[in-house]
Amino acid sequence: MFWEAIQQWLVGTRLVRRLTDTLFRGRARRHVAALDHLDAVRSQLRTLRGLVHLGHATRFGRDHDFRRIRTAEDFRRLVPLRTPADFWRDYWQPTFPDLGGATWPGPIASLIATPLAETPYVPAPPALWAGHRAAALTALSFVASTRPEASLFSGRMLLVGDGPPTTPLRDGIQSGSFESLGLRGLPSRLRPYAHVPTPCGQPNCPPESQLRSLAEKSLRLPVTCVAGRAEVLARFLALCRHESGWPRGADVWPGLTAVVYGNAPGEGPRRGLAEQLGVPERRQPPLLLEACVRAEGAIAVEDPRHGCLRLLVDHGVYFEFVPAEEVGRPRPARHALGDLVPGLPYAVALTSAAGVWACLAGVRVCFEQRDPPLFRVVEGGTGVAPVFPHDRRDACPTVLGPHQRNGGKPAGRRETSGRSPWSARADQG
Repeated sequence: MFWEAIQQWLVGTRLVRRLTDTLFRGRARRHVAALDHLDAVRSQLRTLRGLVHLGHATRFGRDHDFRRIRTAEDFRRLVPLRTPADFWRDYWQPTFPDLGGATWPGPIASLIATPLAETPYVPAPPALWAGHRAAALTALSFVASTRPEASLFSGRMLLVGDGPPTTPLRDGIQSGSFESLGLRGLPSRLRPYAHVPTPCGQPNCPPESQLRSLAEKSLRLPVTCVAGRAEVLARFLALCRHESGWPRGADVWPGLTAVVYGNAPGEGPRRGLAEQLGVPERRQPPLLLEACVRAEGAIAVEDPRHGCLRLLVDHGVYFEFVPAEEVGRPRPARHALGDLVPGLPYAVALTSAAGVWACLAGVRVCFEQRDPPLFRVVEGGTGVAPVFPHDRRDACPTVLGPHQRNGGKPAGRRETSGRSPWSARADQG
């Protein structure tokens, strides 16, 4: 406790925060440069092999012969497409709340609560949070490279949500919203730079009460970055303007540098947030950065240099893409990143440390280019529902198809799968 108090005091000093900003700017430049030189296809293959290696001893891994998977073709042949509801029904619900060993190695101490009856919880092991933190680092790196004069670490960063607070399910296992679990699990070295709200004290605290409480407390903080779902952020900014009396949201916090909003494609949500923020006097307006994030894994962050979402190919998630017109068929085509055709709509399937394997995420995308992998989320007149996390509108039909152990083809030698940690970066150059 003594050393923790000393650390908190040091981090609170202006000198240490200025030094942190200077060091982070250098790291952000290197991080963005590494992304630009990353071999996306090789990185995705390494991610798949590492995930399969870690999951081969689970019940799902045994059911689908993970020890025989050597290539992406093996994976597509042995693991059919599923939805989160299928994983809940077939693998998670029978052992709830102890989900370790079902589709991901245990122990799994935290479960992300969702409002969906079909999938009320998603496993959240430490490896999943590592991927989400890496996505947050990428987003902040884009902010720092776009606004090099900004001081992100001179104040606090807010992760805004209105989901349920963290609650125990059983000894050693807790559930909560994505935001509450993510903030509670922050490493001690990062906690002084983020605001971790205290519970409201009510057993079933209404979402609006949570947002109002956070708005009241944030008015007394030097906020530099705000992140959250677009519709929640719009309500939060409106509350902050009402409580503070300022006509523009950007004037509430003079040091506000960026607003990272998630899962709201199109210009409407972006325009609404820009109107809430307004244009402050004598300084730049906050940078608006779009993100596409699911509880099961981070998908993309907007690259402000290109104005498109950039696929996060080395953040612990393996992606497959199903042609939009084939979703719902018994055995639809499944393409890896290197096989995509820019300009065509695809449904996204995720494989991640959440214990989801070839899981349809309810996201439809259209790629602008493959190198770097840039896309836009498809919405509107294509017959594809807009993307909101855990909303019933984003549910895809179940596409299971018959399970085939080898489809008449050898899936690889019968031996222990090779170790290839998914967290390691692919060769660059």
